[in-house]
Amino acid sequence: MPSSPAWSEWASPGKAVGRTRRSRSQAAPERRGSARSWERAYRSSAAAPSIRLANVDHFGPARSGVASFPGEAAAFACDDRGRELFAERADEVFPAASVIKLPLVMALYADAARGEIDLDERARVGERVDGTGVLRHMRDIEAVSLRDLAMLSIIVSDNTATNLLVDRFGLERVNQRLREWGCAESRFARKMYDLEAAKCGKENLMTARETASLMLRLLRGDCGDRATS
Repeated sequence: MPSSPAWSEWASPGKAVGRTRRSRSQAAPERRGSARSWERAYRSSAAAPSIRLANVDHFGPARSGVASFPGEAAAFACDDRGRELFAERADEVFPAASVIKLPLVMALYADAARGEIDLDERARVGERVDGTGVLRHMRDIEAVSLRDLAMLSIIVSDNTATNLLVDRFGLERVNQRLREWGCAESRFARKMYDLEAAKCGKENLMTARETASLMLRLLRGDCGDRATS
């Protein structure tokens, strides 16, 4: 802080730190003493971080976004210890769409970490389905490793790659893993773009809270092992 002209700082809870400039000849002694007392108190106070807008609702935009969404929506956020930070309809079951690919690939890698499946195994590319992905456009590719199918499923949300993994891995194996991981409401009921199964009421389902729990499991390295996660 410059020694001349004199500078003083002031702070109060919920307000930003302000600065005033006054020459030493202009500053009244009692005001200089008061300012210095404030400065010492501010710099030594353990409560100083309270100036960082602690009462702000950081999830206000998310809350209003869910409320104003024209369809049905849910949201959940937690910290790296799993403590809830924000929840809106977090335990309601919703159609999972492509989010269901997450537990599929997690289950695949968890089994690979146990030596129960070889990610280098190649699967023959048979039926190609519409929707997202690139594999349906690659007509010259006849076989792809399980590892590459998993990458395609996650990186470009490839429906054909996902279905090939389901053919090799099985829906029930994924559901078994979901139960082991505490996801009681989530289920993998049909392959991607299986419109006939959807007409019969078969639907892939997840909740926002259980989806977050899967992401937290990955963050903690609990999907088989740290390297796998």
